[in-house]
Amino acid sequence: MVHFIEIQQELLFYVNSPEIPYFHYTSALTHNISGTAKACAQTVLATYWYQETKSLLWWCSNLIVLIGSACYTWVKQIDMERRHRSKLFAAGQAYVVLSRVKSSGILIEELDCSKLPGKRSCNNDALNEMNRLRNLACDN
Repeated sequence: MVHFIEIQQELLFYVNSPEIPYFHYTSALTHNISGTAKACAQTVLATYWYQETKSLLWWCSNLIVLIGSACYTWVKQIDMERRHRSKLFAAGQAYVVLSRVKSSGILIEELDCSKLPGKRSCNNDALNEMNRLRNLACDN
């Protein structure tokens, strides 16, 4: 019996080991919710596949789990998009990008100062110079 438990634990390790890097990119809560949703979806599919009859309460409980998981995913997606839009550039990246404009012929078509980090992300002199250069480029 002890030998069977050891084999079972070893098999579980090998089955779950591809998910170890997953924790680097997500939280434990997200991992738990996605695992629960996956198991619930597999259960519903298996019930359909084997044409089992289940009670209305069983179907409702699985539906609640799947809808809850979908809502959590939707909220996390909105949060990730908001965080991405709020900090498009890390500190120093904007300077590097803007320094390439003059040296490699890249043109700035639009600049949203709210995407730049820092307390004072846009210098009025720099914006005026950018507008002057844009008008100069449009005249040519």
